[in-house]
Amino acid sequence: MKLSILLIYFIISLSECRRRLHHRHPGYRHALASIKEEESKTNVIKMTAKVGESVILNCAINSSFNPGAIWTQAKIGNVLTFNTNRITVDPRFEIIQHSIHKEEEIIISDPNQIVPKQTITNDVVYYNLKIENVQLYDENEYVCQNSITKSDEDEPLIHSLVHLYVTKSPSFVESQTTESNIAGIENGEVMLKCTAAGKPVPKIRWYQIDESTGMITDLNHESTSLSIRNLSKYENNKYECVASNGILPSVSKKFTLTVYFSPVISIIQPHLSRSSTNSVVLGCVVDSNPESTITWFNFNANYSQYASIDELDLKYHRNTIKHSNHTISYLKIANFTSSDLGQFKCAANNVIGKSENVINLNDYKELLFKPKKTKITIFKNEHEKNDAYEQYSIRQNSDLRYGMRKIDHADPKTNQSYFSTRFNKNSLIYDNLVNTSKKMISSFLNLFIMIILALKYSRV
Repeated sequence: MKLSILLIYFIISLSECRRRLHHRHPGYRHALASIKEEESKTNVIKMTAKVGESVILNCAINSSFNPGAIWTQAKIGNVLTFNTNRITVDPRFEIIQHSIHKEEEIIISDPNQIVPKQTITNDVVYYNLKIENVQLYDENEYVCQNSITKSDEDEPLIHSLVHLYVTKSPSFVESQTTESNIAGIENGEVMLKCTAAGKPVPKIRWYQIDESTGMITDLNHESTSLSIRNLSKYENNKYECVASNGILPSVSKKFTLTVYFSPVISIIQPHLSRSSTNSVVLGCVVDSNPESTITWFNFNANYSQYASIDELDLKYHRNTIKHSNHTISYLKIANFTSSDLGQFKCAANNVIGKSENVINLNDYKELLFKPKKTKITIFKNEHEKNDAYEQYSIRQNSDLRYGMRKIDHADPKTNQSYFSTRFNKNSLIYDNLVNTSKKMISSFLNLFIMIILALKYSRV
């Protein structure tokens, strides 16, 4: 029964409040004066709150009798509270009430009038509106006025008029995170996007981060997007957008850029294997992103075309070394002979493109083989020997592939000398023209004999 009566009382009071609000002049009526009943305007109090915070709007009613208070949202006419009771269904709103006993002196308008000092007593009752967990839609004009007037003809007195502004620090939309990977193709273009919400509307500024040095460069670009053109495969930068609106904290998002490109092949000069003297190693370096598939081919003269080398062929052995963006592929040819001279092809392909490079072993024949030709020449006299040295000197200056050395005396009677002419076309190893080792040994022996004789005679 009591609940029903209280409900009816609330409904009647609410209807009366709405009636009086609708009969008011558009905007807000001038409030009545306090004790002197002089007309004045109600001051608008501006307050700012951040989303998620709590805020308290003050309303002080100075009256000898307690008329109560109603809080409303003026822009939408929504009644929030009636005295200490919450009308709205939103549980974030509540009334904090307290009273202050206050004594005031009576001010005499006539200074010549002599009267003893007198005071009047008023109770100041506060109906403060507390809003918890403020949201953007709470921004409004809040009005606190009497809930009860002395007569039906009286207009409710506005005791407080608060304009609440709500701010919100920047935040990215739900689909965005603080880290993002983005890919593009060499010489192409990518678009980086950064969308943030907040109040006031955030500004987006872009920065470039050098991963090798950590240096940050301000691109002096304010926009929700950043276009990067003419992508290079050597791109080694990260990009960052920072959203700020003066409400802390600001937020940032980093982009890791990956550039995809087709294979680029560099040839490694063929060389003899260290583990096997009769094996030759070919190699190619493939630079690509994403990783490429590498295939080796050799040229088939019978069919005048390249044929892929079977991985099961024991004559060929492959080895692959992988690095970040490049791969080294080796092809070892076992039991290498002149019949293996020919063309080999290193081919690579990925989803972006393909590339190939040819190695012609005929161009490296002199490095892969070491044929030696030795010619024995007998010089009958010193004059022929000097002529041979002179010819050797001429040939050495013109072609460093020749060498000559003295072997031994062939006949002590004729003093004929044997010389060998060595033709080493590939290894480029040169022999000394005159072998002085025998002279050094002879000198050492003579010195040794002299020392022995000197010791022998010194004893005598």
